[in-house]
Amino acid sequence: MNSRTNKLLFAAITFLLVQPLFAQQFGGNPPSLKWNQLNTDTVRVIYPRGLDSTANRVAAVVHTLQREHTSIGKTLRKVNIVLQNQTTLSNAYVSLAPYRSEFYLMPPQNSFELGNLNWADNLALHEYRHIQQYSNFNVGLSRIAGYILGQEGQALANGLSVPDWFFEGDAVFNETSLSTNGRGRLPDFFNGYKSLALQEKNYRFMKLRNGSYKHYVPGHYELGYLLVAYGRERFGAGFWLQVTHDAAAFKPLLYPLQGSVKRYAGVPYKQFVTDALAYYNQQWSPPQKASVNYITPAQARNVVNYRYPYVTGTGEIVALKSSYRQIPAFYLLSKTGERKIALREIAYDDYFSYNSGKIAYAVLKPDPRWGYKEFSNIKVLDLATGSTTRLTTRKRYFSPDIAHNGNFLVAAEMRADQSSAIVLLDASGKRLRNIAETKTGVYTYPKFSANDQWIYTASRNNRGEMALQKFSVNGGDAVDLIPFGNRVIGFPVVQGDTVYFSSSFKGNDETWAYVEQSQNVFRVLSNPTGIYQAVFDSRQNRMVASVFTADGYRLAAFPRGQWQPVNLSENALPDLYVAKALKQDNAQVLNNVPARTFVSSRYRKGKGALNFHSWRPYYDDPEFSFTLYSQNVLNTLRTELFYAYNRNEQSNKVGANGVFGAWYVQPLLGVNQTFQRRVRYNVDTTFYYNELNALAGLQLPLNLSGGRQYRYLQLSSTINRQQVSWTGLGKRLLNNQTFNFIDSRITYSGQLQRAVQQIYPHWAQTLQLRYRTIVNKYKAAQFLATGSVYLPALHPNHSIVLSAGYHTRDTANEYTFSNNFPFSRGYTAIDFPRMWRIGANYHFPLLYPDWGFANLVYFKRVRLNGFYDYTQTKSLRTGTKYFFGTAGGEMFFDTRWWNQQDVTFGVRYSRLLDKEYRGITRPNQWEFILPVNLIN
Repeated sequence: MNSRTNKLLFAAITFLLVQPLFAQQFGGNPPSLKWNQLNTDTVRVIYPRGLDSTANRVAAVVHTLQREHTSIGKTLRKVNIVLQNQTTLSNAYVSLAPYRSEFYLMPPQNSFELGNLNWADNLALHEYRHIQQYSNFNVGLSRIAGYILGQEGQALANGLSVPDWFFEGDAVFNETSLSTNGRGRLPDFFNGYKSLALQEKNYRFMKLRNGSYKHYVPGHYELGYLLVAYGRERFGAGFWLQVTHDAAAFKPLLYPLQGSVKRYAGVPYKQFVTDALAYYNQQWSPPQKASVNYITPAQARNVVNYRYPYVTGTGEIVALKSSYRQIPAFYLLSKTGERKIALREIAYDDYFSYNSGKIAYAVLKPDPRWGYKEFSNIKVLDLATGSTTRLTTRKRYFSPDIAHNGNFLVAAEMRADQSSAIVLLDASGKRLRNIAETKTGVYTYPKFSANDQWIYTASRNNRGEMALQKFSVNGGDAVDLIPFGNRVIGFPVVQGDTVYFSSSFKGNDETWAYVEQSQNVFRVLSNPTGIYQAVFDSRQNRMVASVFTADGYRLAAFPRGQWQPVNLSENALPDLYVAKALKQDNAQVLNNVPARTFVSSRYRKGKGALNFHSWRPYYDDPEFSFTLYSQNVLNTLRTELFYAYNRNEQSNKVGANGVFGAWYVQPLLGVNQTFQRRVRYNVDTTFYYNELNALAGLQLPLNLSGGRQYRYLQLSSTINRQQVSWTGLGKRLLNNQTFNFIDSRITYSGQLQRAVQQIYPHWAQTLQLRYRTIVNKYKAAQFLATGSVYLPALHPNHSIVLSAGYHTRDTANEYTFSNNFPFSRGYTAIDFPRMWRIGANYHFPLLYPDWGFANLVYFKRVRLNGFYDYTQTKSLRTGTKYFFGTAGGEMFFDTRWWNQQDVTFGVRYSRLLDKEYRGITRPNQWEFILPVNLIN
């Protein structure tokens, strides 16, 4: 087997080792942050000082779940849960390698998507379910894989045997069945599959599993919940315990979960899925199709979203538009068409407000060094001039609104201590006062009243209930317009004495209205797949709202209709579709968690500095290696120990590498020793030597993202020592060599947001500068500069990529550094002392097949790239220049393997326009392009 084949084989095997690292940050907290812990027999909760009540609540919920709710198995593996309170992202994860969890404690503003539960409670219900899964899936072959590869081994085996839809679907079911809320009671969570059913879009299962570049397909969370809930509804609470235990043990060996479902359900897996989806589709089929007057059209082979509509004083509609071909931007819609106003800048939540010709919205601004520290600032866009003004810096403001007189703003503030406030700002962004504060709830979507004297807000309390409240702009107690109850409300729009808002009600997200004059609440509009942020258009006597469809969010017009009074005592979030399954667990668990106070103690940052979690063998002919991986719980120290054997040289190498991320500038160290390397002197003589390589240096990773671009800069420099010590006969005949060299790098990348169908962003840049030089005894130096620019092309989905490179080195020939110059494609790379290269690429999609087979591989896109490379080299000794031109094409296949992992591979044809420097020139070159997203 050759080296390339080996790399591809190992990539195919190890891709499932990838853990949910999308939100992990190495060295993400400043050293000034102090940590405490609650260390029990079940869990260790590690948290920033001052969050004792939140940590106690998380620990208490976890203990209750492990004691009373173990429907996936009773095995427990104690876990470390780290609470992060400085992010503005509402998220969490559980990782197997290393085994740990992190909760990002930022509560979401949008309750329709993630629910209205206390956020720490919600995370505990959902994420601890993953901990229970991993604890109980360490069986059979999965357990053996853990012995062979460590925690990565179990991750690999579990990923191969139990699909991601089950992990997430089961966790969503847990958060639903053990609370009075959870995504399984939220209409928004079902809109995707409900819209497919109502629009009669019957996609194959592999498309539902893998998604599409041209059609809307719900994610694996939604699919997983439907299948898990149906399995429990149809076959009982113990069904998935049996199925997943056998599947994780690889019973049967091939397609273990599919075979296990067949064993316990009595029907083939394909039939089980078909029956499950039919079960829901039958409940979603209305007696007659609803007639909706859409204002925005659906597009073929595209998904287009129009959200958060507002009506201007001239009757135009302001909305946020995005699509699979276009990144989010503000648009103005009129009878004659639509006009783009400006791009929407980077944010986790794309909500905005409009008043008096101005748009206010929150934008993401990460701390440049500490990845867990983020800010949310306010910007205002003037529609008349198109200019944008940033009003705040290093704040945590969300969902801002502008007063009708334009002199003030109001925003929800979420603080690191888990308290929430409504803040009043002047037009320059200066904080004037806190209108309201709470330590136990969350304020969302504050809005000015018509006379700017009151603030309306959708409030959440610690029990997961929501209310519509109002406060005087001068502060004071809350006035409850709709009392706290088990409901979801949001997206308010104030018009005159009426507050329109979206409200979840018995399986639908509807438009409701509160009328100040009568102090009554009315149901105004309803639609099977939701109506969001309705606004009254007085010029045309109609309601305009954003409606979810299988083609994206579309704007629709509705008559004002018959306003129906609301009985606020009704349960707005009842059990949906699988009532029997949901009653198998105690939905009141969060209300019955015993009040406990766990012993708090200091958590020392150096604790568990060496935490070897996995070990990985690797073979790349002619070298076999075995590496041990370590990462501490706070993710501030990463260490590797390795051994390698080279069968050609019969040499052995041992070494260690480490990087410490807790300081602003990160120190890194590395050392390796190779024994008995060999070099043949002549037919009869071979010399042996030992080689020592060591390095010490610093690196500084910076996140400069903000505005419209993500930007990352990394600076690094190391001092390296290389020592050659001859042994045996060579020790008497040859001189040992020792020298030091410096290796310095600057790496930068920046890009706009990228739409789903865009191969590359319409504007992006990369730059890498590297300089290496020996600093003692010998003379050697090398400089390399490479960069690329990504540009828009003839079609929104096409990309132009221009690249360049420059290389220079010394000609003393005392030592030669490795050559990383990006030579023209198709040629055998050579190392001249001077080299220049330019390249041009034109990428475009060819097909969106949406086709796969055997649940093994699924083809999402086939794309082409036409390219031209030109390299010029120069010999300093002779002054001769050599030219290497290439023209050719590449075909890439964007696929998903095992219904889970994105893999891109391709083939390349290069037509050599000049001769090879050495050897025979074969002008037609074909190459297989390895999956670069799997192989370093």
